[in-house]
Amino acid sequence: ISSKSALEAYLVDLSANTASSLVMIGVANATLPGEETVNIAVNRMVARVVVNKISREFESASLGALKFVVKGIYLSDVAGNGSISGAAAPSKWYNTSNKKDDCPALLSDKPNAEIADKGAYSTAHYFYSMPNKVAQKTKLVVEAQLGDKTFYYPIELPALESNKSYEIANILVKRPGADTPDAPVTSDAITFSVSVNDWITVPIVE
Repeated sequence: ISSKSALEAYLVDLSANTASSLVMIGVANATLPGEETVNIAVNRMVARVVVNKISREFESASLGALKFVVKGIYLSDVAGNGSISGAAAPSKWYNTSNKKDDCPALLSDKPNAEIADKGAYSTAHYFYSMPNKVAQKTKLVVEAQLGDKTFYYPIELPALESNKSYEIANILVKRPGADTPDAPVTSDAITFSVSVNDWITVPIVE
C-alpha cells in the first residue's frame, strides 16, 4: 500500500478480528517531520450484537410443560469484509443459506441452556459483524429444542454501523418458532427490542 487512496480502499476481513483483539481505524493530520507526539483516536471497524437475556413464557400450558433448551445463538447473513474508508459495500458474506459454522468465535455460541417455563437464561452473549447497510440484512438466530423438535427464532437486525453496539435486553419466547432459520417469525412467537448504543471505550494508561 503506497497511497492514501489504496489504504482507504483496502478490504479488511471479519476473520482478522478476535473477541479480544478487534481491528481499529482512525485519522489524524500532522506535519512531518517533527518532534511532537501525534495522537490518533481510533474506533472499532466492527459492529457488536449483544443478547442479554432469553425468557420463556408459553401461552399454552401443554407447550409450557415441554422441555425447552437454547441450543445455539448465532448471526447469519453477516458482512464478511469492509473497506478502511467504510465506503465499499461488503463483497463477502458469512453464515449464509443455513450455514452457521463460519468464524465461530465471533458469530456463534452454543449455550445448551434449559429454560423452565416462566423462567429466563440471563448470560450475555456477544457477536461481531463488519458494517452492513445494504439490503441483505444480518439476522440474529436463536436455535431451540422444544420437546423433541428444533425451532428457530430469527431476528432481522437494523443496518449495522462501525463501533455501535446493538443490544437486545430480552428475547421473550411465547410459541414454537420457525422450522428453518430463514423463515420469519411473528410477534405471536417472540417479542424483543433492539437498542443502539455507542460502544464505550475505557482508556488504559500505562
